[in-house]
Amino acid sequence: MTPRPLRIQVIDDDPIALRVVAAVLRGLGHEVKLRDQALGSLSEVLRDRPDVVVLDLSMPGLGGAGFAELVSARNESAGGRIAIVLCSGAPLDELAAAAKRVGAIGAISKSADANALRSAFALSLARVTPAA
Repeated sequence: MTPRPLRIQVIDDDPIALRVVAAVLRGLGHEVKLRDQALGSLSEVLRDRPDVVVLDLSMPGLGGAGFAELVSARNESAGGRIAIVLCSGAPLDELAAAAKRVGAIGAISKSADANALRSAFALSLARVTPAA
């Protein structure tokens, strides 16, 4: 039996990265919604309850780590179901440290080529069970 596709919200202020990440995730068979900024996205994420939120680390206003902390705080009071993946062009040590700090299931360099992105997402997302 093939698992159901994950519902994934991607939030990134870089339009090219947004399209590339969306194409990779859709290529893996997942349902993808896009937002070009973290500000104003929290209510949508809390309303839609995607399985995964993919966040850029550096965005104007509210960065990915700050957004992830808000989602994590809300997760605890709502049953803790939304997984976080950080996908950023930040240095890998900074990205990994931020992922650990916010409890993300993955830290992926968006400067990787499409095959490396696909592999990294497949590995991170393999640990997520779609909501019923």
